[in-house]
Amino acid sequence: MNRALIQWAAWAALLGATLFPFGAAAADSYPSRPVKIIVPFGPGTGSDVLARTLSAKLSDALGEQVTVENREGAGGLIGAKAVLDAAADGYTLMLAANPFVVNPLLYEKAPYDPVKDFAPVAKIAVVPSVLLVHPTVGPQTMNTLIAQAKAAPGSLFYASSGKGTLSELEMELLKSMYGIDLVEVPYKNTGQAMTELIAGQVQLYYPTLPAALPTDSHKTTLPVRLRHGPKVSWIVAHIGTFRWDTILTEELQRVDLGPVLDDGTLAAKLQPSVE
Repeated sequence: MNRALIQWAAWAALLGATLFPFGAAAADSYPSRPVKIIVPFGPGTGSDVLARTLSAKLSDALGEQVTVENREGAGGLIGAKAVLDAAADGYTLMLAANPFVVNPLLYEKAPYDPVKDFAPVAKIAVVPSVLLVHPTVGPQTMNTLIAQAKAAPGSLFYASSGKGTLSELEMELLKSMYGIDLVEVPYKNTGQAMTELIAGQVQLYYPTLPAALPTDSHKTTLPVRLRHGPKVSWIVAHIGTFRWDTILTEELQRVDLGPVLDDGTLAAKLQPSVE
C-alpha cells in the first residue's frame, strides 16, 4: 500500500468527525419499535463494548429495545454496507469509527460515500489509543523503543486489527514520523491481535484504551505508562491519535432523530452511569 496514502488516511481518520454536523429536528413518534445498532467490528472490540453499554441504557431511556448486531469484516465495509442496504427509516443505526471515513480512501471500490450515503445522529465518544509492548522487548520509553527499532530494522513485529483499521494506520504513522521499519501482522479483529501479543507472536500493538484494559490486573491511569502484569509489559506512549465513535443512519429518506438521540440528549440520559 502506498506509504503517502496511508499517512494521509491516518490523518483523515483523526479528522473524520469534523465532516459531520450533528443534530436535527425530531420525529415525535420515534422510536415506536425496536432499534438495531450495527457494529462493523467483532465482539470484544472497543466499538462493541461501547455499543452494548449504550444499547442497554438506551433501551431503558427510549422505552424500546435497542439491540446490537456485529457485522465485522473488510475493515468495517461489511457493516457499513449492511446499514446502507437496510430500510432508511432510522431503525438500523451504525456505531461508526475512524475506518468509516478512511475506507473509501484505501479501497477503490468501497460500497459507500461517507458523506452522501449516511447521516450523523450523535457523537458518542472520543477514545485515546495506547501502545502495548510485549515484555520480551524489555521495559521501554518511546525514545528507547525508537532507538531499538532503528538499530535493528525489521526485527519488531506489530499486530493490527486488519487493513485500514486505526491500529494499522497509527503504526504506519509512527513509522513515518520516526523513520523506523516495523513489520505488520494483520489479524481479523482486536481479540485475535491481543491474544497474539500476549502469546508473544508479535511485540507491539496499538489498540484503543478500552480494548487494552481487560488484560490489566491493576487500577489504571493515563497518560504514559500502564502496567499490564507479566504478559503485556507497558503502554509506553501515545502519539496524539484517538478513535472517535459516532452513531449514523442512512441518508436516503432521512428520519430526523435530533433531540431523541442527539449529543446533549444522550449525555443527559446516559451519564453518569456510562462514565
